Amino acid sequence: MHGFLTRIPVRFRDLDAMGHVNHAVYFTYMEVARQEYWFALTGQSSVEAFKFVVGKAECAYRSPALLGEVVCVRLGVTRMGGASFTMQYALTDEATGRLLAEGRTELVSYDYARKKARRLTDEERLSIEAFEARHQRDS
Repeated sequence: MHGFLTRIPVRFRDLDAMGHVNHAVYFTYMEVARQEYWFALTGQSSVEAFKFVVGKAECAYRSPALLGEVVCVRLGVTRMGGASFTMQYALTDEATGRLLAEGRTELVSYDYARKKARRLTDEERLSIEAFEARHQRDS
């Protein structure tokens, strides 16, 4: 799986009436991991680091996450198109390695000033490729 890793403790507020993490919260876990990925990639820690919008998000649930567990989210860019790219995620329980969910987002490179999609620049492509290569070696 992809090399970049973020750890997220399960909070009481993440739980549903059944006592496990609510299905919608997994998208928040992916969002937190994506934020950390982009902060690490760009060296920024502000909204200027995000030059994309989410066009599509999917999640396949494999095993319920519970209070007291730490969710490890491994993620990476698996495809780059002209103006979009795909990130994939594997969410596991830190203590057992149990697979909790797998996800995917289609992200569209976006010009916020012009309010429209834009092509990925060569610099962005090379930066993502180098970041991915570095984290594949480290995983």
